[in-house]
Amino acid sequence: MNELKPEYNKFQKQVMLCDYVLRNLGIEISKKKLAKAMGLSTTTFNRKCVKNEIIVTKTFTLCNPLVYGLGRTLSDIHGLCKPAKHEPLINLDSLLINYLAFNELPLIGALENLSAQETEILSTDTVDDFMSLSLYISLRENGHFNHNLSTLKGFAYAVRVNNIFKEMATRGYRVHSDNKDLRYLQRVDKSYSFSSLFERKGNYVVGIKSSKTWFTDYSEEVILPYALSKFTELNFKEVECGKDDIVISKEDLINIETKRDMYILLSNMKGMSDGSYVISLNTKDKQLSRKYSTFTSISSDTRKSLGYTNYDISSCLQSIVFNIIDVNKYPYHKRLIDDKKAFRAELAHEADITIEHAKQLLSAADNGQNNQIRNRSTILDCYAKESEKMVDEFIAYMKENNEKLYLVAKLFSKNIYEKQWNKKSKKYDYIDTGIDNKFSLFFFMWTQIERDIREVMIRFFNDAIEVHDAVYSKDPTVDASDIENAILNELGLIIKIEKD
Repeated sequence: MNELKPEYNKFQKQVMLCDYVLRNLGIEISKKKLAKAMGLSTTTFNRKCVKNEIIVTKTFTLCNPLVYGLGRTLSDIHGLCKPAKHEPLINLDSLLINYLAFNELPLIGALENLSAQETEILSTDTVDDFMSLSLYISLRENGHFNHNLSTLKGFAYAVRVNNIFKEMATRGYRVHSDNKDLRYLQRVDKSYSFSSLFERKGNYVVGIKSSKTWFTDYSEEVILPYALSKFTELNFKEVECGKDDIVISKEDLINIETKRDMYILLSNMKGMSDGSYVISLNTKDKQLSRKYSTFTSISSDTRKSLGYTNYDISSCLQSIVFNIIDVNKYPYHKRLIDDKKAFRAELAHEADITIEHAKQLLSAADNGQNNQIRNRSTILDCYAKESEKMVDEFIAYMKENNEKLYLVAKLFSKNIYEKQWNKKSKKYDYIDTGIDNKFSLFFFMWTQIERDIREVMIRFFNDAIEVHDAVYSKDPTVDASDIENAILNELGLIIKIEKD
């Protein structure tokens, strides 16, 4: 008798796994039942069985019997799933095995009883796939699907929805109008019930034809929490936690309120360690100023919910600049440094905007971004005019007194581009003028100094994570004044550190 070999094609694997699922659920096997479970017509299933040399009987299902003889089948394997009392969509284990049947995905943790050859058949552990499965369970349990929808089509639908959720998370809520997953849902879901899961708002973003797309309350409060509860029932492969990784408990993951952040973290999941999730920070450091990572992509509220304390450089840009040039020339900026809460509140009241919006506008002004609110706010207009002069003075100072910093900033900064109409292509071209964009140059100057400050800060922690003008740590005991004194002694800069 020949041993079972692993050289199966996709359809053969699907049939054997599906056969195993149904038998373990106590369902009598027939071609008709296998075809229905796989979402195929009996005629199509029979044709594929002939083509792939598959024999189906009530007692066994074999693939390529002429080659392998009466070898073992996956139906001989025990312990992979628990009987579900003839209800294949009630028990989580059964759902997982059904998913394996259609997508060739393994249930990590259930592979212990499989031989090496059988394990080779089940070869992937993609987190996205299991999030799709969890989402499918949630959609079905919460009545999103018509009860007649086949398992196969339901999984396909859930995979597309999961892909869009991930796209929203990783691309700042932008989804392109030609997105293949969106097109699929528009084609197969004629009632457009998917619109209850995410909503597209506003106009296209110029140049990329993407609309802002948001999670609905229904998704955030019903579908995703239930899906997440199912996801946390799964166990993934054990991995070591490296120096560029963080560990998140199941409880912390469930308690994340911003679902975009949850998706970003799961998108960077490597596996598990002692029952918790290992998330890669994927730190990128290419500009010699700021580091970017998974942690910079999630909100400060989520960082705090994960147990991290924020050690922040207060009014970072302004504090750095006015350690170098005279702040008294810029009275509005001095007011911000002296009492930023009062200054922001005054701007918010005058312009009839929120405090957070006021904060964003002041930061934008210092980075050369204009806004129509300047037309109705004397404070913002005066502050922006000061920013123009401040940037010119700071660049001139650095060019003369710190040539190395100036040249590094020039290397990374952008030039000014001029918009010109192309009569031949009937489109606008953007021509590089070769002239420095002074605000871009300015950014790469002061952020190099910001980096020097952070490098002093991180020495106070064993688990420091750099996020723009701050350092995050799970150690809340470090005294901010000790960090301030170290910055003054080592860099000669008077900087205030705020701890939250």
